[in-house]
Amino acid sequence: AEYSTLSVIFGESGVGKTRILLELVKRYQPEGMICLLERCTKENALVPYRALISLLDKYFEDNPSSIAPIRDNLPAEQMEALRKVVKRLSEFGMIEGTPDSKEARLALYQGLLNLLVFLSEKQPLLLLFDEFDNVDPGTMEVVKGLLTLEKGRTSVVGAVAPKNVDDRFRAFLAEMDPHDHFRRVELPSLDRSETTTMISAILSGRAPSEA
Repeated sequence: AEYSTLSVIFGESGVGKTRILLELVKRYQPEGMICLLERCTKENALVPYRALISLLDKYFEDNPSSIAPIRDNLPAEQMEALRKVVKRLSEFGMIEGTPDSKEARLALYQGLLNLLVFLSEKQPLLLLFDEFDNVDPGTMEVVKGLLTLEKGRTSVVGAVAPKNVDDRFRAFLAEMDPHDHFRRVELPSLDRSETTTMISAILSGRAPSEA
């Protein structure tokens, strides 16, 4: 069965969280996974879908040939909503502004969700977020949506310093806890061998202690 996963790595500053994310890219990109990495910032924490849109812009910049199949497979209203916010979809005419009605916002959410599913059905998709506690609410909602779908092959990995977790992110974690494909990973200080073991555990679905 196809499904998506979310792993949140917890570790104090300097313990190696960013190194884990970079090692995930280094290991799985050569195996054919689409690997996209974004650092979330406090400045963009309240900008709807900012983290996810930044990843997609980078992807389409490097893979412009993937745009046409997306246009052909997504509903027109979802493509219209996406064109307002994803700059690299301007091949079809950039529409200025952001979705300003309930229907348009729903079309944008569904468009982002279906876009990720479409990409991941062609190649497994790995979305990596450093300082994930700063992720914007829109991206949070799309990640939640991915975990409820029984299609697509998207793995989301976020890195967090426990001291930075606020009530908003704590509520997000509590909502994710019941999902079978969500896991928390506590990251101690690791040497290279231990890092390799941890990487295998994150994407294999095993707890680190079982690796």
